[in-house]
Amino acid sequence: MVLIISAIDDLSTNDVIDWMFFYNVKFLRISEDDEIRFKSVKISCYKFDIELYINNHIYMLSDFKSFWYRRSHFNVLKNIIHEHCKLDNPMKQKTNGL
Repeated sequence: MVLIISAIDDLSTNDVIDWMFFYNVKFLRISEDDEIRFKSVKISCYKFDIELYINNHIYMLSDFKSFWYRRSHFNVLKNIIHEHCKLDNPMKQKTNGL
């Protein structure tokens, strides 16, 4: 499967996706509007993988064999900070006197 990160209204990406449909290539397109959350990291002697929730579906990073980025961003970092750090006010972090 191909992971595409693109602005939802990008016409060039839409053209590429039309070709992917034509050639029956599986893909997932995400944009800044999509909900992306980390569920877990799996590490063993010979394997490393990350489990993700993307729009209420579970994907393993290893599910994606290719990646294409075009003119977008996504808010994974924002989700990590809000979900796991639980800071009342990010500006109140200790700075060791600095």
